[in-house]
Amino acid sequence: MFSLKVLILLSLIIHLCKNQELLLEDNNKELSSCVRSITKHWFHNGSEVTIVDIDSFDNEIIKAIHSMKYVSIISRTTNKKVIYNNKGYLLTVKNLRVFKDKFNFLSMEEGWKPDVYFLIIFKELELAEINDVFEILLHYHVFKVLVINAASNLNVYTYNPFDNYGCGMVHTSFISYGKCLYANITKSFFYKPLTGLRKCTFKVAFCDSPPFVIMPNNDHSKEKLIGLEQYVLQTLSELEQFNVTYTHQYNPEEGSIVGDDMIASGPMKSIQKGDAHIIIGGLILKPKRIEAFSFLYGHHTDYDGLIILVKKAGLVSNLKNTYIEFEAVVWILLIVAFIIFFVVFVVIYHTKDKFGTILVMWDILLQHGATLGNKLKYRYFMFIWIVFAYLINLHYQSNLSSLATQPIYEYQISNENDLAIYDIKPCISSLVNKHFKNTSGHELEVGNREECGTMLQSITTVSQAHDKIKINREFKIVCNKL
Repeated sequence: MFSLKVLILLSLIIHLCKNQELLLEDNNKELSSCVRSITKHWFHNGSEVTIVDIDSFDNEIIKAIHSMKYVSIISRTTNKKVIYNNKGYLLTVKNLRVFKDKFNFLSMEEGWKPDVYFLIIFKELELAEINDVFEILLHYHVFKVLVINAASNLNVYTYNPFDNYGCGMVHTSFISYGKCLYANITKSFFYKPLTGLRKCTFKVAFCDSPPFVIMPNNDHSKEKLIGLEQYVLQTLSELEQFNVTYTHQYNPEEGSIVGDDMIASGPMKSIQKGDAHIIIGGLILKPKRIEAFSFLYGHHTDYDGLIILVKKAGLVSNLKNTYIEFEAVVWILLIVAFIIFFVVFVVIYHTKDKFGTILVMWDILLQHGATLGNKLKYRYFMFIWIVFAYLINLHYQSNLSSLATQPIYEYQISNENDLAIYDIKPCISSLVNKHFKNTSGHELEVGNREECGTMLQSITTVSQAHDKIKINREFKIVCNKL
């Protein structure tokens, strides 16, 4: 009798297991059919879909999509970074706890794209946990998303943080489409910001960085100047009917660097932390920043680069103006001519008053009056010196008059060879050095930290010193019509 009861119990267990297997098989077929339908409707033929297995260990989805031969599949996990541009995500997740722990690893990659289509399938998910899923997605700005609960009738969910003027910042409830196989797939990824940016308020991080941003002055004048980027925000806010508040002021000398994990340091970190929604201040667009942030560009700057600044050449000194009329060779030849004429004169005339002769020659050269003596030969020979001195003075005074009407400047250092020839020392601020290191991977010789620590200090030092250079940003301002 006992053995009969055992046999009946075993048969019931076997029957239940078979029914469970049949139910799971039906669910898998239904899920595969639903996923294929979503893939075919929302992804272009031949496009790439990144399938991420987050501890679900389920290969059925990959097999189902692969059998379509409609899209290319990139299969991966979150255990290792993969660098490529993602065109769409399909995530298979074990449960909410695993999703909380590992979803953020995707956002730490250069190819992270929160604005593409997301399809997330949970093997284990309670109805009360769905709001937690969308809170995580809202934090990472993932809006084009469908969540399938494979643990409960394959129901499909999404959310709309733009509803009721939520501005993509607030999530109050989720939207249910019902069972996946019967859901209206054509409307699942609908356009969510129907109200646009109306009534939204964005917090702006800023710094005093003319001409991009100009701090409000403290006077009570009727007209107050604003920077170019402030003007752009003001114009856009009027067109799109949103508000901006300048809430977070940062130090322009503090640079922002985006690490390999796409986490920013410095002022830009305020956006990732949620302290600010927009940052302005003439920021440089770098490859890592392009990958980590959304950006607006092209409204005023058509060229960015780095230039070397040196002190502007000033006027030559008054002392130098007295001798630059002739080249050094001319002055040397003039001295040699003076000596040769004096020696010849003394040898021919056996002059005893040699010092007096020198003074007479010097007076004539400077066009002063001088007594030449009574000897006719003496006068004829000295007349040659008078003619020579006249021609020299004529040329000298002509050049001197030109310098008086058109002053000349010291030599202006203008190329890399001059830097080496004149042994110019660097004076580079820490901010520019950070930008250079982040872009090229190399550090610059910065010079005296006390004199060149900040942008203002380095510019002041270079403007007052002939033997220092500064590397600074170069930009052209072109205001395009909005």
